[in-house]
Amino acid sequence: MINSGLAVGMALFLARLVAPNVGYPVSRVIADRVARRKGLAWVRGVRANQWVISGQSLSARELDRAALSVMRHQAHCLFDLYHCRRNPDAMQALAPLTDSMGALIERSRSRRGGALVVIPHLSNFDLLFIANASRGLQAQLLTLAGPTGGYRSHNSIRAADGLSITPVSDEATRQAVARMKDGGLVITGIDRPIEGKRRSLAFFGQPSFLPAGYIRMAMQARVPVIAAAVSMSPGGQYCLMASDPIPMQPGGRDTAAIRATAETVLDVIAGFIRRAPQQWLMYYPVWPHLSGSVPN
Repeated sequence: MINSGLAVGMALFLARLVAPNVGYPVSRVIADRVARRKGLAWVRGVRANQWVISGQSLSARELDRAALSVMRHQAHCLFDLYHCRRNPDAMQALAPLTDSMGALIERSRSRRGGALVVIPHLSNFDLLFIANASRGLQAQLLTLAGPTGGYRSHNSIRAADGLSITPVSDEATRQAVARMKDGGLVITGIDRPIEGKRRSLAFFGQPSFLPAGYIRMAMQARVPVIAAAVSMSPGGQYCLMASDPIPMQPGGRDTAAIRATAETVLDVIAGFIRRAPQQWLMYYPVWPHLSGSVPN
């Protein structure tokens, strides 16, 4: 129900009406109620992921607190996004321009060097990219294939001048490669596991069925990959962290090279997540083979 289109629409409507001094406490209460329901698939997924990224060291009680922190951070991020969605100045105040973000904006506008930016589901990445679209960021966002319900509604929230929202498909992939060859920027998430994938990648020292097709896309377009992530500062602002461009080998047909490069990128992403582990908003179990070992 929470992830339905109706629920997203109601949340947007209500969040625009209430002030932050009301919205933050209310969203926190909702997050607390969700976090206490340990039988929910969302909560189980968060607890399992937090356990693995901690080095499988957290106790059941510590995992409960970690899951609660994740849910509260998600609620805070959603309120900020929904409350400020129609106020570019407010969004920019929450997402101050950093050197890393300024470099991406310039790269996207100059068309002098295409790149594929890959991100994890860390903190308020939607707000940050929307805020910077009003500063001139131009990019194609590759999103979840075949979106339904709340995902379609959320993609409509992401829509902004300069951002092209394209759920993953063969046609969207061709558009992305052509855009990068022409010097443009493409952005996509890489930390959601793929059902039915056969080959795993090492992530936090454990095998996971994460995507690697973006490496092939970058190789085909002959552009580098930039690993990036968003984190919230103690003051409540969202800032971008970004790696130096990671060069790709041309071709895209060598499976071993694709795997090695993807794991290099994932190592950088893991470093970003370690800086703010309880801002990692991944609800799907990234390592399902370990779920049965998570302390309850």
